[in-house]
Amino acid sequence: MSPAVQPSSQPEGQDETLTPAARDALGSLVVQFLRLQGEGHREKRKQDAEEPDENGGVAIKSDYREHGRTFARLGGPFERIATIVHHGLAMNARESDNETELTVQETRLTESWCILIKVVPTLEAQMVELAQEGLVHRTICSQMAKGVDDARGDDTSSLKLHILGYLLLDHTQALDPPIPAKYALKSYHGWNHQVTAELLTPIGYTPGKSFNNDVKEGRVHITANQFPRFLYPEDKVYEEDEFEEGLFKGHCAKHMFIGPGSALQAAGWQKGHAGVTKIIKMDKMTPRALAYVACQVRFALSDVQEWNQMDRDFDYQVFYWNLVSLFDDGELADVLRFYNHELFGAPLDGREPLGARSSNEPSEDNPLERLKARRVAKRARAGVVQGPGGN
Repeated sequence: MSPAVQPSSQPEGQDETLTPAARDALGSLVVQFLRLQGEGHREKRKQDAEEPDENGGVAIKSDYREHGRTFARLGGPFERIATIVHHGLAMNARESDNETELTVQETRLTESWCILIKVVPTLEAQMVELAQEGLVHRTICSQMAKGVDDARGDDTSSLKLHILGYLLLDHTQALDPPIPAKYALKSYHGWNHQVTAELLTPIGYTPGKSFNNDVKEGRVHITANQFPRFLYPEDKVYEEDEFEEGLFKGHCAKHMFIGPGSALQAAGWQKGHAGVTKIIKMDKMTPRALAYVACQVRFALSDVQEWNQMDRDFDYQVFYWNLVSLFDDGELADVLRFYNHELFGAPLDGREPLGARSSNEPSEDNPLERLKARRVAKRARAGVVQGPGGN
């Protein structure tokens, strides 16, 4: 079982009583990340109405690339767009009598397909209509894939510059020793600086120079199955089998989403530009959005210069899906409520953010819902054939 943290001063289930110091803590990182990514990139993202494909001269609407940018934040950067589209179309074409239980990978792809067609509501119909146009299919997927890479790259570059302002619980203090604010290289990050090293140290381990040297020299192996300290509040202590307590409430993550200044304001308060949450029409927090930011934060803390899925023994893709899986079956609902409160001003009693689609509200056509409905119908037909006694 992964190690855990136990709150030392705050009663369980009372996030609404967070002190200003605690609020100014990975939670505020999370909100600020979503806001700052919406600033400064708007002109860069403007493209012509149509963009020719370099291979076949096929022109498509360039907003597919923008849709890819949105999907990166909502659906994640670790699955190929072409694979998601192929899976979604194939799944929808299956006959109900051929339904089988989905594997973990198929379930993830199905969920990704649901997110993608929410981002691009016309995508499924367009792909079916152009079923014989393989080049157009490939071009559309290629443009969205480029958008995913664009967003991931922009977020990585932006956070590399901003992460220094989120490292300390009290953001008015200075790092000691200092890290040059606009230094292009990351040689002062990672296990080379005590502050970044402590945030990277897995919960349950004692941070310090000796531990840092052991990691750098390969005597200690840090993997994606170990949760770094930046995910937890600074004052949390290790409690075996309680590792979920305080998860995603660390000051570095809170700064990322809420921002050092915004964290001290009322829930839902925003300063300046609307930020990426409104640009991508995000109206409530999701496990994938949290996991995406956690990956970006960890990479920004590390000393790895260019984006890579691997950092020594640490695999970002495994880390991403490990975090997403923590929310399975409604677990960690309090974390989502916390960020919905901080980001969108939603009540902490679990009600949906104002303007967000309710989970009980009929939604647009959803392939995951269709799949479940087909399975229910199949089981019902089987029951009629077999009769009550199964004969």
